[in-house]
Amino acid sequence: MQYVIRNPYKRRMVSILDKVGNLFCARRFEDPSNIVRRVLLIRLDHLGDVLLTTPAIKSLKKQFPHVRVTMLVKEWSYEAIKNNPNIDKIIVFNSFWTIPREECKKSVGVSGIVRLIRQLRGEHFDLTIDFKGDFRNILVAYLAGAKRRISYAVRGGGFLLTDIVPYEPGIHEIDKNLKLLTPLRVNSENSSMELCFDKEDMATVQSIFAQKGIDSKRRTIALHPGGGSEYKCWGGEKFITIAEELTKDSPANVLIFAGHYERRAFQGVEKPARGIFVMPDLSVCQMAAAFKKCDLLVCNDSGPMHMGFAVGTPTVAIFGPTFPNRFGPKDLRKNRVVRLQLPCSPCWHPDKALECRERNCLKRIEIDDVLTAINELEGKSTNIQKLAVQSL
Repeated sequence: MQYVIRNPYKRRMVSILDKVGNLFCARRFEDPSNIVRRVLLIRLDHLGDVLLTTPAIKSLKKQFPHVRVTMLVKEWSYEAIKNNPNIDKIIVFNSFWTIPREECKKSVGVSGIVRLIRQLRGEHFDLTIDFKGDFRNILVAYLAGAKRRISYAVRGGGFLLTDIVPYEPGIHEIDKNLKLLTPLRVNSENSSMELCFDKEDMATVQSIFAQKGIDSKRRTIALHPGGGSEYKCWGGEKFITIAEELTKDSPANVLIFAGHYERRAFQGVEKPARGIFVMPDLSVCQMAAAFKKCDLLVCNDSGPMHMGFAVGTPTVAIFGPTFPNRFGPKDLRKNRVVRLQLPCSPCWHPDKALECRERNCLKRIEIDDVLTAINELEGKSTNIQKLAVQSL
């Protein structure tokens, strides 16, 4: 078995567990009817990872419209799918193996895991799909009592699965998630992510626009300088410079969405007369509604980047140590990726601490590189709009 665990100690331990497990557990699943009734989907990761599963969820529901879909996510990802019409029930579970200290969220202990297993067993699932292929997630799926369990086996736990899907590390995460449906004979090329917000979210955003005096008729660009890790962030000062450049020669609104950790760096930046506005704290759905009202989004590789893709806002995504071919936009007609072609990049791996302290892959990206991508994208978007008008 080829594992994607870089830590040699963890890899060795997982290998031993798999070998022992294979001696006692045989994969058995006998149901030629292939009927799916109650499904548990597991994605105990970040908001962006959860959004990347939405094309697969939509394809599953299309193939099996009467199936009841329950999804297990952690608290910070809940809002990304709370309004998704293809999900019938959401269970929030802050597993200790997915909650880093910086998230400031309390994770569950042993008693919480026991309560979760009891709850899942009471749902009587006949199928579980773990989108990550994590040993601990697979163990939860097994203890939940589902007859059929589908996932990858690249992080251990293959002996607990009934269907092991071949893992292709180089393909896009959306395609990886869709591949997990192939044992169910669901073959889909639908790669459109979904993030649904309601009328109240849009009303809140419109109220904020009115209070701040943001003219919706103007060209409006959203900037989100944050990210899940400092190693993925281009830098707040550079985003401020981008805001100033975008409002220098033409009337425009630039909305800065500063996260909890970045907000202090943007104090005093707001200049309403110039068209630069710092947005208040918003929920995920409210931010999605705000992105939807914008003509363009500029951000790092982050959850908000996936939100932009999901609501259909043209996006300029800045990549450093991470993999744009796996996590970036699939539609490069509507979106742009800005990154440097360095021999050491990409180098990101969740099981390995980054040794690079220089972050040249981000620091050497110039203001003009991002402005060029913005101009290209706006020019292409303008052409597409003109063609649409002419065709009407």
